[in-house]
Amino acid sequence: MIEEIDVVAPSKKAAQGRIEQRLCALLSKLLEDRGCNGKRLVTVIGTTNQLPTVEPSLLQHTRFSMASELPCPDLDSREAILGVICRSMAILQGKDSSKVSALGLRSVAERAHGFVAADLRGLCTEAILGALRRHVDSGSAMAPLSRSEPCLEDFITALSHTAPSAISSSVVQRPDTTFEDVAGLEEQVKHIQTAILLPLSNPESFERLGVSPPSGVLLHGPSGSGKSMIAEVLTHS
Repeated sequence: MIEEIDVVAPSKKAAQGRIEQRLCALLSKLLEDRGCNGKRLVTVIGTTNQLPTVEPSLLQHTRFSMASELPCPDLDSREAILGVICRSMAILQGKDSSKVSALGLRSVAERAHGFVAADLRGLCTEAILGALRRHVDSGSAMAPLSRSEPCLEDFITALSHTAPSAISSSVVQRPDTTFEDVAGLEEQVKHIQTAILLPLSNPESFERLGVSPPSGVLLHGPSGSGKSMIAEVLTHS
């Protein structure tokens, strides 16, 4: 297994010097030689989070013949991962599986957009530490630690201290703008609400009528006319 293969074998555009180019050529030759005489005794697995910077020639059939993407977990996946991590970290040890929902992991997963498995493990660790601090601060240090199991509030607090790796380079903020802040565009706002919000809040009506909701809406107009504000309002809604 070769981790961070983009560092070992960068593309010609990303390579800094001749050493990287020679390493890439050597790796390519080794990958081809392992398949000589129709026998492949070694399987090589490479990992990277910067696929565009990997030398394209490595993706040929005689080298890395298959590339598999591990996407960022969706809501259901995040909830499942949190459940597994909670059990493995003994948060729910000795308790039945119904305690998972009692922790409110679904609510935590909804707030953990962009979190990968490693981020979720760090989130659980931070929640445990928060529960221990709360346990000590309450003056019940002599009480069994089992009473200091993390609750939903500990996870919510931990979210403010844990940054997602998938979107660590950007700041995600939910705007607080509402439709009441948009003035002079009542008719346009009504059309946009019908096109975007109604299919989300009442999809059964569209299915019953056999009508497909709009796949997208293009807002056009001069600069400063309120296009970005309407988009922010929709995000808040």
